[in-house]
Amino acid sequence: MILSSRKFLTLATAYLVCGLLISSCRERELSIGSEYDGDKLVLWSNLEAGRPIKAILRRSFNPIGPVPENLGVSSANVNIYCDGKYYTTMRASKDTPGEYLSDSVVGEGKTYVIMAEQEGLTSIKSDPITIPSESPIVRIKRERNVSKLPGTNIPQDLISIYFEQSVVSNSYISISFLSYFEKDTLASNSPVSDNHLANEEDCHTWARDKSSPFFQQFLFSTQCLPASTTPVQFLVVSGNYSRAPGPNGEYEKARKMEIKIATIEKILFDFRKLEATQPEGLDNLVLLPQPSLTNITGGYGLIFGSNTKVIEIQ
Repeated sequence: MILSSRKFLTLATAYLVCGLLISSCRERELSIGSEYDGDKLVLWSNLEAGRPIKAILRRSFNPIGPVPENLGVSSANVNIYCDGKYYTTMRASKDTPGEYLSDSVVGEGKTYVIMAEQEGLTSIKSDPITIPSESPIVRIKRERNVSKLPGTNIPQDLISIYFEQSVVSNSYISISFLSYFEKDTLASNSPVSDNHLANEEDCHTWARDKSSPFFQQFLFSTQCLPASTTPVQFLVVSGNYSRAPGPNGEYEKARKMEIKIATIEKILFDFRKLEATQPEGLDNLVLLPQPSLTNITGGYGLIFGSNTKVIEIQ
């Protein structure tokens, strides 16, 4: 078989490219540099108005090498200061490593600082956190069995939330939903595309709170709220999508639906917004980690205040 010069050049080029690709895929030894300045205490706490104080204390670890099985620090001395004065000492939980509890209740408008000391590690201190003095006043309207999301036959309800003008200006709010079924509880909400908060920087963000059954959170600035006569709307799943539908395609309907609404601090909003950009899974191989926020001196973590209420949606 005789090849034309054009076909010969095409085949030769293809073989050359394949050869380069194969040679470039050979196993290579990678050297990864890491600046690690030793283990530090990591403190997390949501100081929720009207609820007992709880905190999680762990330690950091070297990113190179195996992940330790237990990072909880259960033998530290954890003290709470309220409005500039010593308030109480927290006790370590007997059930959860690294969890610290107190019977003292978080007060609205109070300012708290948490300090922790552990032998062999640098002591840490949180920035002062002032608890929001009120949660938003809202009026809620529910429209059942709407159909607005294309490509799904799972029942949805349209929830319209009207915010009263008395809402604190220049504050931040978190909203999440929970649907109750006979054997399951499901968190799901999606903003309606034609009635959304202003899509500007620092207006809103999504977050996932793995420690809460409400899980999916929508956080936004009150500066982006519409007039009190215009609702912020969400589509909330009211069918049990975690189980297969019945023989006629019907889904189990939620027997109860709740909304969790909270006034939060700006630092939590900023933290969640950055957290949403962090690479996960295989993305860690090709994407650089994003900067994160902390308000802990001497270590890492985040302490924030919130004022929360849970409302059953009728």
